Amino acid sequence: MPQSYVTIRGGPPALALPLGLAVSAVAFECRTATINFLRGSGWGRPELVAWIVGRYRPVTLRPERGADNDRPAPSSRADWSGLPAVIAEARRETLRALRTALTPAAELDFAVAGIEGGHVVRVVDTFGAEGWAPVDRPRIRLADRVVSLVAAHRLTCPDAFEAAWEGFDGLLEEVEVDELWTATA
Repeated sequence: MPQSYVTIRGGPPALALPLGLAVSAVAFECRTATINFLRGSGWGRPELVAWIVGRYRPVTLRPERGADNDRPAPSSRADWSGLPAVIAEARRETLRALRTALTPAAELDFAVAGIEGGHVVRVVDTFGAEGWAPVDRPRIRLADRVVSLVAAHRLTCPDAFEAAWEGFDGLLEEVEVDELWTATA
């Protein structure tokens, strides 16, 4: 998504979403991408790359080219043997964030950490609605990427968040069974 800055009610600058894209649509797609990630079973490199390109990246903002973005991409010969552990850690952190976000009056430390880490930013759409969106930067841990989706959804739709995640217990059980199955395979 292209970047442009506007000031919302005297606060710090917020990124403007592309013309016609509503903050509520970004929040809904963040939820969809999170569910897709949590339901991913036995993922390897191709499945993770497909999720990043197909589900994660379309709902994120990408910073303009700068020092952090000019570094070369990781070599295709990188060691991917640790990928199952990275995915398992991302699932655990995402589930922890979801549990916290669904707890009434809970401290949203994961969302604050996402904002402070630059993984979640304020946005405004062309209709004037304010919200939050995840940021796709190079070298963000997978767990931070997925948790930023939860944070953006929770911060944008605090009143509708709980209803949107109705049935979370079933998803949680599905993920836990999958993790047990993977651990014994």
